[in-house]
Amino acid sequence: QDPNGLTANDAALLGLQKKLFADKQGASDSEADLELTRLLFERRSYHHALALATQGLAKNHTGGSAGEYEMLVGCSAFQLGYLQEATYHLRNAHETVAKCGVVR
Repeated sequence: QDPNGLTANDAALLGLQKKLFADKQGASDSEADLELTRLLFERRSYHHALALATQGLAKNHTGGSAGEYEMLVGCSAFQLGYLQEATYHLRNAHETVAKCGVVR
């Protein structure tokens, strides 16, 4: 823990947020976008993970990371109780609800 009271996880979250939302080049950094989405999901910030995963899916719907975004949308929706939405996205990602406990 640093003198400002931030843990390593907090520092990682803030660094990714800054890279994506403050840096001029951050808007095109899809790897940082996906990493932040995973981190938000792992920290159980499901509303934020769902929003960012939906945005990532829209930007990368035909890219190599589309399946992972689809899984994160589905798992976040599942955790929030949106079961039909979760089923739709998990089916598109070729995943099951059992995968929602562990994010790659």
